[in-house]
Amino acid sequence: MLNSLPFSTAEIALFIPILIVLTLLAYKLRFLDASGAVSASVVGLLIYYGGGLGWFITLVFFFVVSSLLTKYRHDEKRSMGIVQEKYGARGWTNVLANGGFASFFAIIELVYGGDFYTAAYLGTISTAFADTLGTEIGLLSKSEPRSIMPPFRRLVRGQSGAVSSLGLLAGFLGSLSCGVLAAFLGLANSDPLRVIAIVFAGGAVGSTVDSFLGATIQGSGECVICGKRTEMLVHHDKPTKHVRGLRFFENNVVNLISTGFGAAVSLALFLIV
Repeated sequence: MLNSLPFSTAEIALFIPILIVLTLLAYKLRFLDASGAVSASVVGLLIYYGGGLGWFITLVFFFVVSSLLTKYRHDEKRSMGIVQEKYGARGWTNVLANGGFASFFAIIELVYGGDFYTAAYLGTISTAFADTLGTEIGLLSKSEPRSIMPPFRRLVRGQSGAVSSLGLLAGFLGSLSCGVLAAFLGLANSDPLRVIAIVFAGGAVGSTVDSFLGATIQGSGECVICGKRTEMLVHHDKPTKHVRGLRFFENNVVNLISTGFGAAVSLALFLIV
């Protein structure tokens, strides 16, 4: 049986054109390509319909800040072989990689209700935000990154599994900001400090799992045009030469798995703390 909705049919009817306008704006600003705009509309509608306005606000916060940071000094970061092609416009695979589990928990919340689905949802958003900030800001660090795995050897900037102190700090601050926003919006109906801790932990663990997978089994290649090492399957519009890891265990697969871990951590903490 469906959980009672926190809004009326009229509010849903009002929300749909607002969502369309926001999606078209994101497309115009090249935050999304055509496929990304369509999939983002579906994800946004599911999250609002299942979780309500507070869930949707956290999604918009993650998306807008992440997109702006992706654009920031994009050409410089693109030369490192890791950032999105098409000037950072996200496609449907990226949208589903970061929003797939979020949409799933929105559907479960709609059907069953329960605060712990909110905690799981926030864990996915916190993980995705921490990972994005850690990557986009960490790439600009002046210090050379090191592998997240022992013996913590120095790596090329942008290489999968490479972390820097600046990137780690940015990721942790991203998780913390998600927790603060959730507490401010009154999500999960719990003590604000408890909400912040749960969301922060989910994002911190989830983004760490992302880096671990990047350092171990994520596919890595070499651009046949510029010779750069990259985690992208295509660079300079050409398929990359496989170097290590599982060829098709690429960044979007890693993002999907890590957001699932973040959700599991936040959910577990919500239930036991």
